[in-house]
Amino acid sequence: MSSYYNGTSAYNFDYGTTTVEENIEARASRRSSRKAAFMKRVRAFSVFFCIFAIAIGLLVTNAIIIEKTSTLNDMQTQLTELREENKKKTIDIESNLDHKRIEDIAINELGMKRPDKYQVVYVNVEQNDYAEVMQQPEQSGFTSTFGVIGAGLNDFVEYIN
Repeated sequence: MSSYYNGTSAYNFDYGTTTVEENIEARASRRSSRKAAFMKRVRAFSVFFCIFAIAIGLLVTNAIIIEKTSTLNDMQTQLTELREENKKKTIDIESNLDHKRIEDIAINELGMKRPDKYQVVYVNVEQNDYAEVMQQPEQSGFTSTFGVIGAGLNDFVEYIN
Protein backbone atom coordinates (compact mmCIF):
# COMPACT_ATOMS: atom_id res chain seq x y z
CA MET A 1 0.00 0.00 0.00
CA SER A 2 1.44 3.08 -0.97
CA SER A 3 0.45 6.27 0.56
CA TYR A 4 0.63 9.34 -1.33
CA TYR A 5 1.06 12.68 0.40
CA ASN A 6 -0.22 15.62 -1.40
CA GLY A 7 1.69 18.73 -0.47
CA THR A 8 5.13 19.68 0.71
CA SER A 9 7.22 18.04 3.33
CA ALA A 10 8.13 21.34 4.99
CA TYR A 11 6.78 22.13 8.41
CA ASN A 12 3.95 24.48 8.54
CA PHE A 13 4.69 27.31 10.91
CA ASP A 14 1.59 29.24 11.40
CA TYR A 15 2.53 32.67 12.65
CA GLY A 16 -0.98 33.69 12.63
CA THR A 17 -2.19 36.75 10.98
CA THR A 18 0.21 39.13 12.76
CA THR A 19 2.14 41.67 10.85
CA VAL A 20 5.72 42.73 11.34
CA GLU A 21 4.67 45.90 13.18
CA GLU A 22 2.63 43.84 15.63
CA ASN A 23 5.61 41.55 16.23
CA ILE A 24 7.86 44.57 16.91
CA GLU A 25 5.32 46.01 19.34
CA ALA A 26 5.00 42.65 21.12
CA ARG A 27 8.79 42.42 21.49
CA ALA A 28 8.97 46.00 22.72
CA SER A 29 6.28 45.37 25.31
CA ARG A 30 8.06 42.21 26.52
CA ARG A 31 11.34 44.10 26.64
CA SER A 32 9.79 46.98 28.58
CA SER A 33 8.15 44.57 31.04
CA ARG A 34 11.51 42.81 31.55
CA LYS A 35 13.21 46.19 31.95
CA ALA A 36 10.57 47.27 34.48
CA ALA A 37 11.06 44.02 36.42
CA PHE A 38 14.85 44.53 36.33
CA MET A 39 14.52 48.13 37.52
CA LYS A 40 12.22 46.96 40.32
CA ARG A 41 14.89 44.47 41.42
CA VAL A 42 17.59 47.17 41.19
CA ARG A 43 15.51 49.55 43.33
CA ALA A 44 14.85 46.82 45.89
CA PHE A 45 18.56 45.98 46.04
CA SER A 46 19.43 49.69 46.34
CA VAL A 47 17.00 50.15 49.22
CA PHE A 48 18.36 47.03 50.91
CA PHE A 49 21.94 48.23 50.41
CA CYS A 50 21.12 51.70 51.81
CA ILE A 51 19.43 50.20 54.87
CA PHE A 52 22.37 47.84 55.33
CA ALA A 53 24.88 50.71 55.03
CA ILE A 54 22.94 52.81 57.56
CA ALA A 55 22.78 49.88 59.96
CA ILE A 56 26.54 49.26 59.63
CA GLY A 57 27.17 52.98 60.16
CA LEU A 58 25.07 52.98 63.32
CA LEU A 59 26.83 49.88 64.64
CA VAL A 60 30.27 51.37 64.00
CA THR A 61 29.24 54.66 65.60
CA ASN A 62 27.89 52.87 68.66
CA ALA A 63 31.07 50.79 68.91
CA ILE A 64 33.19 53.95 68.81
CA ILE A 65 31.00 55.63 71.43
CA ILE A 66 31.24 52.58 73.70
CA GLU A 67 35.02 52.45 73.27
CA LYS A 68 35.43 56.17 74.04
CA THR A 69 33.11 55.88 77.06
CA SER A 70 35.16 52.97 78.37
CA THR A 71 38.37 54.94 77.87
CA LEU A 72 36.83 57.95 79.63
CA ASN A 73 35.76 55.81 82.60
CA ASP A 74 39.25 54.31 82.86
CA MET A 75 40.80 57.76 82.76
CA GLN A 76 38.39 59.07 85.41
CA THR A 77 39.25 56.13 87.65
CA GLN A 78 42.94 56.80 87.10
CA LEU A 79 42.41 60.51 87.86
CA THR A 80 40.63 59.67 91.12
CA GLU A 81 43.48 57.34 92.13
CA LEU A 82 46.09 59.99 91.29
CA ARG A 83 44.21 62.64 93.30
CA GLU A 84 44.08 60.31 96.32
CA GLU A 85 47.79 59.56 95.95
CA ASN A 86 48.49 63.30 95.65
CA LYS A 87 46.56 63.98 98.87
CA LYS A 88 48.52 61.26 100.67
CA LYS A 89 51.85 62.66 99.42
CA THR A 90 50.82 66.20 100.41
CA ILE A 91 49.98 65.02 103.92
CA ASP A 92 53.25 63.09 104.06
CA ILE A 93 55.25 66.14 102.95
CA GLU A 94 53.50 68.43 105.44
CA SER A 95 54.15 65.99 108.27
CA ASN A 96 57.83 65.80 107.34
CA LEU A 97 58.21 69.61 107.36
CA ASP A 98 57.72 69.83 111.13
CA HIS A 99 60.85 71.52 112.57
CA LYS A 100 60.88 69.40 115.73
CA ARG A 101 60.74 66.24 113.63
CA ILE A 102 63.59 67.47 111.42
CA GLU A 103 65.68 68.28 114.51
CA ASP A 104 64.90 64.86 116.00
CA ILE A 105 65.99 63.08 112.80
CA ALA A 106 69.15 65.21 112.59
CA ILE A 107 70.16 64.49 116.17
CA ASN A 108 69.10 60.84 116.52
CA GLU A 109 69.52 59.35 113.06
CA LEU A 110 72.26 61.49 111.53
CA GLY A 111 74.32 62.05 114.69
CA MET A 112 74.32 65.83 114.42
CA LYS A 113 74.44 68.11 117.44
CA ARG A 114 73.93 71.76 118.17
CA PRO A 115 77.02 73.97 117.70
CA ASP A 116 78.83 75.28 120.75
CA LYS A 117 78.99 79.01 121.41
CA TYR A 118 82.53 79.35 120.16
CA GLN A 119 81.54 77.74 116.83
CA VAL A 120 78.89 80.32 116.03
CA VAL A 121 80.11 83.19 113.83
CA TYR A 122 77.89 86.16 113.13
CA VAL A 123 78.29 87.92 109.83
CA ASN A 124 77.01 91.42 109.19
CA VAL A 125 75.81 91.77 105.65
CA GLU A 126 75.20 95.27 104.40
CA GLN A 127 72.43 95.70 101.95
CA ASN A 128 73.66 98.08 99.27
CA ASP A 129 71.18 97.20 96.61
CA TYR A 130 70.23 100.19 94.57
CA ALA A 131 69.71 101.06 90.96
CA GLU A 132 71.07 103.99 89.00
CA VAL A 133 69.12 105.59 86.23
CA MET A 134 71.35 106.87 83.46
CA GLN A 135 70.53 110.12 81.87
CA GLN A 136 68.73 109.81 78.60
CA PRO A 137 70.64 111.27 75.67
CA GLU A 138 69.11 114.37 74.33
CA GLN A 139 66.53 113.73 71.72
CA SER A 140 67.50 114.82 68.30
CA GLY A 141 65.18 116.99 66.37
CA PHE A 142 64.58 114.26 63.82
CA THR A 143 61.18 112.69 64.15
CA SER A 144 61.37 110.93 60.86
CA THR A 145 62.01 107.25 60.28
CA PHE A 146 65.78 107.78 60.19
CA GLY A 147 65.70 109.59 63.53
CA VAL A 148 63.86 106.70 65.14
CA ILE A 149 66.29 104.18 63.64
CA GLY A 150 69.24 106.23 64.87
CA ALA A 151 67.78 106.44 68.38
CA GLY A 152 67.25 102.68 68.36
CA LEU A 153 70.87 102.11 67.33
CA ASN A 154 72.09 104.41 70.11
CA ASP A 155 70.01 102.48 72.66
CA PHE A 156 71.44 99.20 71.36
CA VAL A 157 75.04 100.48 71.60
CA GLU A 158 74.39 101.65 75.16
CA TYR A 159 72.96 98.25 76.04
CA ILE A 160 76.03 96.45 74.70
CA ASN A 161 78.45 98.71 76.57
